[in-house]
Amino acid sequence: MAVTGYSRGWIYELVWGYNHLGPESLGDQRCKNTDADPLLNDVEQAQLWQVLQQPPPDGGLWNGRKVADWMSELKGKKIGRQRGWEYLKSMKFRLRVPRPEHQESDILEQEEWKKKSASVCLENQEREPRKRRRSMVNGRTSARVETYSKTRMGG
Repeated sequence: MAVTGYSRGWIYELVWGYNHLGPESLGDQRCKNTDADPLLNDVEQAQLWQVLQQPPPDGGLWNGRKVADWMSELKGKKIGRQRGWEYLKSMKFRLRVPRPEHQESDILEQEEWKKKSASVCLENQEREPRKRRRSMVNGRTSARVETYSKTRMGG
């Protein structure tokens, strides 16, 4: 057991399979697993697509729980919210939630700040163009940068 890394029970399983089914039982059988049928067939997925075009019955935005609830009604069995989220993502939907705003925010002040910061940024770019920086390791450029520089300069 220490040599193979398998437990005693697993070794017995392998021996049983070899004795009853032959050497092909020792191979990796995972490729022979068939996929399960999808939870929603093509017609039901088209129905879901149509439903997602409308707002949810309880308002708000569609999310995994709401899609799973709709699928549960359709199928007559409980569907987990993760499966609802998977179908939502597979149909290229995403959760669109507006960013939260501070209660005391001043829109005019924010617009002034954006204009001011943009002009300062432009001034800095015009004044000093970006310099090409090399990565430094322990005060020296890396061997990759030195090699690149030598090959580019013919050295």
